[in-house]
Amino acid sequence: MKHAFLPILLVTAIFAGSAFSAKEETKTGLLLKAPKKGTKAYSAMKKAYDTQVGPILAKKCMDCHSANTRFPWYYRMPLVKSLMDRDIRNARRMLDITGGFPFIGLGTLSDHLTGLHAVATDNSMPPLQYKLAHWSSRLTRTERDLIIAWTTGKLPP
Repeated sequence: MKHAFLPILLVTAIFAGSAFSAKEETKTGLLLKAPKKGTKAYSAMKKAYDTQVGPILAKKCMDCHSANTRFPWYYRMPLVKSLMDRDIRNARRMLDITGGFPFIGLGTLSDHLTGLHAVATDNSMPPLQYKLAHWSSRLTRTERDLIIAWTTGKLPP
């Protein structure tokens, strides 16, 4: 009975840490320009998203960056629920991939592509506290390379 609270304490500590963690800044310094809607480049980017990039983001990013969150068993725990709700609300405000490409959220499509490129390059997503609780959420090198190529328009449809 004494050890029954250990998992609860661990999960609470992980998510409590997110409330105090500094915002990670990306260091790429790159600003990508999105193709204009209606162009061949835009159509190719959309097709590549639908067939190659979208499935990766659906598997690895949807829990925080969409309306389709799959809540873990510990979500209903006091404090954890409010921290997770806050993190998901902030994530969706920045980038919401619920409807696929193009995304919604703060900024323009160019901003979204730049942000995705940056977090794939510096491996800053998902955040550490999420990775600790969800080991399979990490992007593989292949997935990161694919996202980087897609954001720069170098991925064939």
